[in-house]
Amino acid sequence: MYEWDRNTWENRRTCRYFDTSKTVDSQDVTKVLTTMKYTPQQRGGIPANLWFVLGPDKQELKDYIWWNCAIHDDGHKTTKVEGSIEHFMSMKTAPYLFLSCRADQLDATQKTEVSLFDRNNGFMAGAMVTTIIHLGYDASQIACFQGTVERESRRAFTEELWKHFDKSSLDPLIDMNRQEAIRRAKGDETQIFHHNFHYDGTLRPKLAIGMGYRDETIQGNNNEWDWIEGHENKHYFVYGKKPSLWHSGVIVK
Repeated sequence: MYEWDRNTWENRRTCRYFDTSKTVDSQDVTKVLTTMKYTPQQRGGIPANLWFVLGPDKQELKDYIWWNCAIHDDGHKTTKVEGSIEHFMSMKTAPYLFLSCRADQLDATQKTEVSLFDRNNGFMAGAMVTTIIHLGYDASQIACFQGTVERESRRAFTEELWKHFDKSSLDPLIDMNRQEAIRRAKGDETQIFHHNFHYDGTLRPKLAIGMGYRDETIQGNNNEWDWIEGHENKHYFVYGKKPSLWHSGVIVK
């Protein structure tokens, strides 16, 4: 039976740098995937977001995303150096990275639906992080992908992604979703597009959850940072812990 542990949550911190010498048990990864399968979703049955699992064998792809996609380009607020760019080390160092992507066409054609897709991402991420930390691991959450703002950069990302995954794995998913869309549309052809998953060949990364153990040798106070070796005065990373919430936003009375 699941037991809630206050200390687990009080001691939880967003991991900004994972210990690359420590591995993650494959059975625990399966438990996270099982959680994902049964996490409730608004308008369930039709996944709008694709989740890619980047394990130790996908380090080259992690490195690409870390350097080119998961960046924050207004780093001057932190470094006081104009043009400096933040890179998220958890993307590079996480033994397992769960990456959520959305078909680019959805953002262009169904803007009213975007909030629904983002909510479902949030449901999934919350369940995943809960499972990860209760399995005894640390977790990171990254939703900053300013390196893929332009469509050409998203095309480059998609091309790199499919170098590491079997693109044909999308075919049964697209077919199943279309069949479900037809069922929900109840024969109304104009509604099939509304319900269906659309893939126009380009994916947009939206959210990444890292799983592993934090590197205890790299610690710092709130938002401490350093330059990436060999890229001083331009590229940096933050290793200090995030400040705790001063208020949960919950009102009881």
